[in-house]
This record gives sequence, C-alpha cells and structure tokens, in this order.
Amino acid sequence: MYPSGADAGSEASVNQVPNRSEAGPSHPGPRESNSPRNSFPSVPSDLSPLPAGSVPSVPSLPSLGGDVEVEQPAPIQPQNERNEPQSPAHQDPAWIFQHDTIKHRISTVTPQRDVNDDEIDTIISLKRGIISRMAQLDPHKFWTQQKDSLVAHGILNKNAEYTSQTLMEHFTKLETEEGKKSFIYQKLLKTRENFALNGQFD
Repeated sequence: MYPSGADAGSEASVNQVPNRSEAGPSHPGPRESNSPRNSFPSVPSDLSPLPAGSVPSVPSLPSLGGDVEVEQPAPIQPQNERNEPQSPAHQDPAWIFQHDTIKHRISTVTPQRDVNDDEIDTIISLKRGIISRMAQLDPHKFWTQQKDSLVAHGILNKNAEYTSQTLMEHFTKLETEEGKKSFIYQKLLKTRENFALNGQFD
C-alpha cells in the first residue's frame, strides 16, 4: 500500500493522461521528402521578363512541301576564237551574217586594210544607225524591210567598205538639220530607187 498524501498525489500524476493541447497536434506536419522535385529552387515571384531584343530569333526553315525554288545554274556564254565572252550582238544571226560578209569583202576588195573584228562591229553599228536615220528623214518601208541586207551589201564606196571614220562623218551629217542635203542622204535615195527598178542596191 502507498502512503497517503504526497505519495497518493505522485501516483495520480503518473497515471494521469495529458490532454491534447499539452501533447501537441494530433497530425504531425509535413515531412521532408528526398523526391527530386523538392530539390529544385523556387522561382522568385518578382522576377522581371527578359527584354524582347535579348532573345535571339530562330530562322524558320523552308518547308519541303509545295513549290521549292531551286537556284538554276547560269547559262553557258558563247566564246569567240580568243576564248572571250561574246556580246549579245554576236549571237544575232543577222549580225553574224553581216560580220562575215563585210569581213570577206574587205579581205578581197581591199586586202591592204588591216581590220580586226572590233572595227567590223563598228562598221555594222554605224551602218545600222545611218539606215535608222534615213527611215526618219525618208519614211519608206524600204529602210525597214531591207535593213539587214543593206548593212551587208549596201552603203559601199565603189564596191568597197567605207572606213568606220568615214561612216561616222556621214552619220553625223545626217543627224543635223541639213541631213537631207548631205552626200550620204542623196546616195542612199538613189540606192532605194535602184532597188525598186532592178532589185540591186547599187
């Protein structure tokens, strides 16, 4: 038997069950977990967005569907005997015929003349300019219909080719207000009349 008084109180304190407030919450708090998602740091809520210019843009790739433009290789440009690119004029069949005809005439009628291809091209250009000017001063279908043949077989000096310098002088006179009074204008008028009569330039 226990003694009364203090001993009885000690027994009561030992056997007394503490209330909930003294014992703490009935459900324990969240326990720390070793899960990987809990290992990332939290993002601050006051983080400002990046400026628009600081984010590099990613170029868009062309779509393989639909019409895809493929760069075509450049066309092969014709070469002359000196392996140099030819001008578009040299690819014109009429120009080629005129060039060959004038070159042959110079080599046979005046073989003493030393004329290169550039000189012959100048002669062709000047003859064409003279004929175009004649068509302005003397509106007649002859100048347009017979232009290519007239360059190759006409505007001659007694069956010989004029030099490029002489043709330039004739062309310059045709360009003036007195063009109809010039020698070359009168000469080519007779050429047109002869062609109408016998089909010959001279």
